[in-house]
Amino acid sequence: MKPTDSDAAAADVSASDSVVLTQLLTRIESTNPTLSKSGGSGERAIAGYLEAWFKHRGIECHRIEPVIGRPSVVGVVRGTGSGKSLMINGHIDTVSLAGYLAEPLAGAMEERNGREVITGRGAMDMKSGIASGMALLVYAQQHPLKGDIILAAVSDEEHLSKGTEQLLAAGWRADGAVVTEPTCLALGTTHKGFAWVEIDVLGVAAHGSMPLEGVDAIAKTAKVISALEEYAPTLPTDEMLGQASLHCGLITGGEEPSSYPSKCTLTVEFRTVPAQSSDQIVRDVTDLLTEISMTDAKFQFREPRLTFERKPHKIGGDHPLTQLTRAAAEQVLGQEVKPQGVFGWCDAALLAEAGVPSLVFGPTGEGLHGNDEWVDVESIRQTTDVLQKLAESFCN
Repeated sequence: MKPTDSDAAAADVSASDSVVLTQLLTRIESTNPTLSKSGGSGERAIAGYLEAWFKHRGIECHRIEPVIGRPSVVGVVRGTGSGKSLMINGHIDTVSLAGYLAEPLAGAMEERNGREVITGRGAMDMKSGIASGMALLVYAQQHPLKGDIILAAVSDEEHLSKGTEQLLAAGWRADGAVVTEPTCLALGTTHKGFAWVEIDVLGVAAHGSMPLEGVDAIAKTAKVISALEEYAPTLPTDEMLGQASLHCGLITGGEEPSSYPSKCTLTVEFRTVPAQSSDQIVRDVTDLLTEISMTDAKFQFREPRLTFERKPHKIGGDHPLTQLTRAAAEQVLGQEVKPQGVFGWCDAALLAEAGVPSLVFGPTGEGLHGNDEWVDVESIRQTTDVLQKLAESFCN
């Protein structure tokens, strides 16, 4: 039986420790329904718990739900005035539970290689980060700051990040933001973007017994794949992120084995660095296709299409948010912390595009999107401590 809003709200709302909160949140299914073939519960239940938790503590609460059943929730502890506002952003949806080895909603405390961990889908990605943000709200209530603390618990990051888009469309902003995605306690100041480019290669439909009449669009697409493999090493390199990359993520073509396919569609994902633009990528792909057509008279194609894009993100090492987060992390961890690139794309880019300086910092774990996910307990506490020290310096 899938959890309901009322079931989740009935969970312990008195908890304030980020480790305990991680366990409680992990036990609430919040599978992104767009990603699950069997249909996921979405974010309603976990949003219900967060609302109940906010109300129990008298924390200002806002629900953003342009699409029914896909809510985001914002909790705010207002400052005393004249300070900078700090947003903690994190997603409350997870990838599918399918194929998970053990109980995906366990939220259980276990020992792995001599360390305490919490297991379950979303424990690392990223309910532990949300829990640290919740603990920061409690801290702000107990230790009043000059600036506001905003926890934006958003939907749909695992698919199209509609939650943060809707958050921004509703007018939410802050003077700085930390996205508490799991970075293994690294200070993430930059990450790659991505662009999806769709290519239609055209053939000529014919009966399989008529090779002189048919043109195999799938076979012609193989030339495109080879050309892309040769093109990939020429992609630009970023000093912190390394080289941009591409891969062929989807290919579809043909109707039945006995016919020559008239069309084959190839979807290519580019993982982009700040020096790239999607316009240039599309131009480069068009040039590749044109070169193939000049050596193969039967090679036909439609203009490639950019179907979706998320831009890369970068905040300077000298930005006050970076410097203060670095100082807080070094104080908590007792070691030097250098700004660095983090893998993957996250909502920091959307926040930055909307004028909110943003970086990424969160706990340690393994099994991201895998069949055995866990988060290190001590790293949850350390993330919580770093956020508290950052709030003291940034908001005052």
